[in-house]
Amino acid sequence: MEFCFKKGPSIHATRLKIKEYLIEGESIKILPKSHCLDVKVKPTRQIFISKIIKSHFRSDIEVNTIPIFNSEFCKFKLKEETTIEDKVSESISELISMNGDEFDLDLSGTQLSMICHKKAGSYSLDLISKNARKDLLNIKLETGKWFDLSTLSFLEGKKFSLMVIE
Repeated sequence: MEFCFKKGPSIHATRLKIKEYLIEGESIKILPKSHCLDVKVKPTRQIFISKIIKSHFRSDIEVNTIPIFNSEFCKFKLKEETTIEDKVSESISELISMNGDEFDLDLSGTQLSMICHKKAGSYSLDLISKNARKDLLNIKLETGKWFDLSTLSFLEGKKFSLMVIE
């Protein structure tokens, strides 16, 4: 990630302050001929480090030239539909996962582990039941199209849908 700062603060002092939050295998360097820092952190820590930098240096940051979310992330929307007395209400939340990393999801008491696989714009998702401790299936997802999770036998009677957004 690249962060550029206004000319005011010492770039060396800024670098030292940010370096306090880095762990083994991560680095920060001053970019030549600019007032910018190149911060290399583990992909799973990009959001955390970005928030730290923005909270400490909000008024000094000029430009964040590299987006936090890159091709290593899978981004989803999860829609839950609840029907009460013939009225349907929806709640939509966003999920973000590293490509290839396992993440947990609770669908009204059904515990799932999911692993997103992103390759050349195509997405597949491994679903593993934590309740039954077994692999359930692998589904293919299309960007922008809802996949009805309630069609799966282990979610009968519950209305959840998942959509890849990036």
